[in-house]
Amino acid sequence: MQQGKINLFFNRIRNLHTFAILILVIILMTSVFYTYTCGALTNINLDSSYFFIILITLINLFAVFYTTGIVSKIQRRCDINAEMNQKTFFYRKAYLQQMFIISFFIIIDDIIFLLSANKLLFLISFAVLIFLLSLNPSKEKFIKHTPLSEAEKNQLD
Repeated sequence: MQQGKINLFFNRIRNLHTFAILILVIILMTSVFYTYTCGALTNINLDSSYFFIILITLINLFAVFYTTGIVSKIQRRCDINAEMNQKTFFYRKAYLQQMFIISFFIIIDDIIFLLSANKLLFLISFAVLIFLLSLNPSKEKFIKHTPLSEAEKNQLD
């Protein structure tokens, strides 16, 4: 894979990451504005239900750790002797799975926030969004997670 194609690969995946973050921020902010102008969609009161909030927090933590394991598992499946196209395919596949699972849980948290207007649920979804923001794909992370030969590492630098 040529240097220009590698740069294009990382530019495209970073653009997808930025687009997903922007969409999620718009969804979260819209739900906050709706909740504080019109109120919650239902009369569910979760202020005294700490069990439910702890359960949601644990599910989100499980999703974060599970998706981190997905990246490691998919990248370990990649052979060091494989071509660079296949290695970038595995990296993109792992990253997209991680991003979609975490985005799904952010949206679920936001829906529950809309139903209950519990501020803690918004903070949980915002914290998971910050984690998703930290997953910005880069060459350094690609080198760290992907088995590369020395020639391929030099090609990426």
